[in-house]
Amino acid sequence: MAPSTRFEIRRHCRELSEKDTDAVVHAVADLIVSYLKRDPGPCRIETHKRPTAGAAAPVKESNS
Repeated sequence: MAPSTRFEIRRHCRELSEKDTDAVVHAVADLIVSYLKRDPGPCRIETHKRPTAGAAAPVKESNS
C-alpha cells in the first residue's frame, strides 16, 4: 500500500469590510437566483396566480 500524502492547509482569514461583505452577499444571491432560474428541478413547487374576479368565464360542468 502506498503511503498517504499529508497536506498542510493554511487558512488566511481577515475580517471583511462592510463593502466587501455586501459584495459577497450580492454575488451569492445572484448565484442562487441564476441557478434556480436555469434549473428549477423537480423539488420546486410551482405556484400559479389565481385569476382575478371576472378574468375568465366559469367552466360549465358536463353531465357525461
